[in-house]
Amino acid sequence: MAKHDVAYTLDVQGISCPVNAVRVKAAVGELKDGELLEVLVDEGEAVLRVARTLKDSGYRIVKVEPREQGLSVIVSKNNAVDNAKRVYQSRFRKRMSREAVEKLSLELSGKTPEEILRRAVELFGASSTALASSFGAEDQVITDILHHEKLQVPLFTLDTGRLPQETYDVLDATRKRYAMQIEVLFPETSAVEAMVTKNGANLFYESVELRKECCRIRKVQPLTRKLSTLKAWICGLRREQSVTRTAVAPVEWDAAFGLYKINPLAEVSEAWVWDYIKTRSVPFNALHDSGYPSIGCSPCSRAVKPGEDIRAGRWWWEIAEHRECGLHREHK
Repeated sequence: MAKHDVAYTLDVQGISCPVNAVRVKAAVGELKDGELLEVLVDEGEAVLRVARTLKDSGYRIVKVEPREQGLSVIVSKNNAVDNAKRVYQSRFRKRMSREAVEKLSLELSGKTPEEILRRAVELFGASSTALASSFGAEDQVITDILHHEKLQVPLFTLDTGRLPQETYDVLDATRKRYAMQIEVLFPETSAVEAMVTKNGANLFYESVELRKECCRIRKVQPLTRKLSTLKAWICGLRREQSVTRTAVAPVEWDAAFGLYKINPLAEVSEAWVWDYIKTRSVPFNALHDSGYPSIGCSPCSRAVKPGEDIRAGRWWWEIAEHRECGLHREHK
């Protein structure tokens, strides 16, 4: 297939299968009659996933060609390929090189959270960036900074259906304090029903595998759908939070979800976070005052004991190296 026939190229190499399928589906949905989409994919399961997505969406694969790495899959909306036009879609442009991301992160190392957030919005745009908030102390600080800096970045949250009441309280307090809308994302009802019917309401206590399955359905799947619409997401990760987060950088390429991850608080301390909250009277979750430094779903969060790690109250029945839900999988 001649290069000039291709309207635009979507590169999903190195992106996990559930995410690359979501991105391909979004891309083919924007094709006009006669336009072609080139999808760059890894061999193996990635090809099968893309093929199933295209079949279910009513599009067809025109040609598959091997490349030096992976495969080039040409997709058409219909048979009128002779009328294809070359279109540039910035939403699907290739990501920065690893070196460029590392250079940017080094450039932002030592900068204030305000400076990191302003630079992120400058690079990716406010409407293509969003803060993923669980209304913990760090997320509340970032929300306040975004509002104070007038950066107009939207905020969303994941309602798993198992959150403590205190989290809903701070959600509403945040809405009122900043006069903002907060997008609330829910898991697929049918998936939750099937999971609980098969494994019980407290499956997460049975094994690491079942706990991760619960997190996948209640958190990762709705997050994946949301992140497929963005260029970058902002998180409240800090290096000192746990042994799984010591390598957090101010800016990263999130290969698990296929977009940039901004961590403006990566280098700050817990003391800095609470000084900020007290100085600016930022709303915070009441459970923090009851010994909960990290708050997730109610049955999977507890107060920590003196001397324990600040994330020891999350999935406390597992070893520390397993205590992530799948939202942040890059940090070892």
